[in-house]
Amino acid sequence: MIQCPQCGRVSHNPNDEEHRYCGACHQFHDTMSKTEKEPEAGFDISPGKYFDRMVFTAVDEIAMPPHGGDSNALIWRRDGTDDWRMSYRTRRYAGPDSDPFTGGDKKMFTEYKGDLELLRMVADEVTRKCAVLLGGKVLIHDTIKIEGDSKVFSDILVNNPPPWAHAKKIKDGQ
Repeated sequence: MIQCPQCGRVSHNPNDEEHRYCGACHQFHDTMSKTEKEPEAGFDISPGKYFDRMVFTAVDEIAMPPHGGDSNALIWRRDGTDDWRMSYRTRRYAGPDSDPFTGGDKKMFTEYKGDLELLRMVADEVTRKCAVLLGGKVLIHDTIKIEGDSKVFSDILVNNPPPWAHAKKIKDGQ
């Protein structure tokens, strides 16, 4: 048995253990960047982008052992293009009452490109179905329709944040 230092997934495959390989990350443990830092903010909501929606799914400890976790998908494009992207973050909780800003949780960030409708379907359906396939339960599943620029998105997070949103305010000049 071997556990990936990056995503936390456990493998019982003897070849993964022998070669110190993670099939989920598709990387050898020895070549993973040990100094790479996670983004301070999970998603870049800077100007020059149009945001479609954000989909949040929290799952129990059976779907994401040992304490549960969540996933967050943000669908967006750069202004003036039809190049849609989905920035996707999974977070495996470090403990039962884990603080998202302490750095103890294991996070993995990925990005996908594709057709807007396909990305919407993936963000909405796949996250829920994966939890069920793993034998767990979906605890929260919520969608914020943004349909606007970074100011619209920021206004939603500041003025009407969903209870699951963890937003850190950034001081001017930082």
